[in-house]
Amino acid sequence: QDWLNARRFGRSQNYTKLQKSGHSISMHDKFVLFLHSSDDELIASGLGYSEFWGRQEKALIKLSDYFTKNSELKLVIRAHPNLLTRSKNERMRWLGIFKQVNATIIPPDANIDTYQLIIDSEAVMTFGSTAGIETSLLGKPSLLLGPALHSDLNATIPVQSEEELTFIIAKLEDKSLDISSFILQAHKYAFFYAKGGQSFIFNQVVGSLDSQDPEMKVEGIKLK
Repeated sequence: QDWLNARRFGRSQNYTKLQKSGHSISMHDKFVLFLHSSDDELIASGLGYSEFWGRQEKALIKLSDYFTKNSELKLVIRAHPNLLTRSKNERMRWLGIFKQVNATIIPPDANIDTYQLIIDSEAVMTFGSTAGIETSLLGKPSLLLGPALHSDLNATIPVQSEEELTFIIAKLEDKSLDISSFILQAHKYAFFYAKGGQSFIFNQVVGSLDSQDPEMKVEGIKLK
């Protein structure tokens, strides 16, 4: 849990320092949480587009329509705090998108604790965000709508159609969704990033760099 706690309490990322630990929203209805991602970061890393959902903004409109028509669960959207650092045009663009959806919008400058929101939700939807891993670590169903660097680790539940979403929502409502395998995989991911592999302060090539000799190897002294 060290990796998760470092992120949650602002030791490895700055924006959580602006949030009041344990502070959530007052909702009588059960809700599904969508964690908005920084759009420019998604696009720059090649994670900004889903074959079914399209871009993130189109996904929000589809989700708003879906939950309005098909589920008693409410949709809550947490705008990423990094939106505060984007250009005025980008902030205004997202404000316009948020106005188009039937959902509770938590603005980027709200001191609401994102991690408490995850805990209070029935499930969390992400679009390429590491928050999908964090959701699984917190023991909540993590629904991945778009591509992500962790897509192939089976630490989140891929959702690439309305039929798949309907199937998962039904399991949420009857409490039959088993996420134990996803939680296990998320712990593996967190363990790797917490340890960061093995560090070396010195390495030495044994053999010729120009050689095709399979015996050539690199020896190192591990940092203690």
